[in-house]
Amino acid sequence: MKKRVLVFICLLAAFAGGSIAISDPTQIGIASLQQAQVQQKEDPDLLFTLGLAYLRAGRYQEALDPLEKAARLNPQKPEIQFHLGQAYGALGRHQVKIEALQKTLRLDPAYPWANLKLGLAYAALGHHQEAMEYYRKAIERKPENPEAHYYLALSYFLTFRYKEAIPPIQTALRLKPDHAESHYALGMTYLKLGQFKKAAPHLQKALNLKPNLPELKSSQGVPTLVQF
Repeated sequence: MKKRVLVFICLLAAFAGGSIAISDPTQIGIASLQQAQVQQKEDPDLLFTLGLAYLRAGRYQEALDPLEKAARLNPQKPEIQFHLGQAYGALGRHQVKIEALQKTLRLDPAYPWANLKLGLAYAALGHHQEAMEYYRKAIERKPENPEAHYYLALSYFLTFRYKEAIPPIQTALRLKPDHAESHYALGMTYLKLGQFKKAAPHLQKALNLKPNLPELKSSQGVPTLVQF
């Protein structure tokens, strides 16, 4: 109980308003958590909270140590494994990201986003068959998630299965009509199939929504950076 109170006090110090002007509340939060962690070095909850704060600040390398320690101290908590996987992925360490996310799903088969993130990790390694398996699982659990449909279509595209890419990308657009990358991907898919009249309006829509989109596309001609 004392440990939980300590974590709460640190978070309160990090985010509560006051008379002191704070230019970066994330940094003061991390500083408070670091100070608390000196007193409670073996507290997995505090370590996890510190690692999460680093993640949210984009300080991925620094997030690893507290998250790895938290996972070692509390190996049965899926949240720790999931966010540890996210830190690995942000650093390009996709194989260990896969291991952490697989452990997440062993601990909690219904853990939100784990299947999608596993798919992305496999895709980053060029293993699109495995990626598609996890995208489909993500869709089964949350059919209304446009990201899973988009990435499934992207893996079809990158394995030259253009006709199969069309239904999931159409579903992604039905769920999120103004998603520029989905319009771009559908347009490029139609181009690969020689259906130029169908491609043109989607490519134009994509560029209307995001004029700098060509700068974001991969060498295969399909955007890979996505904001949902």
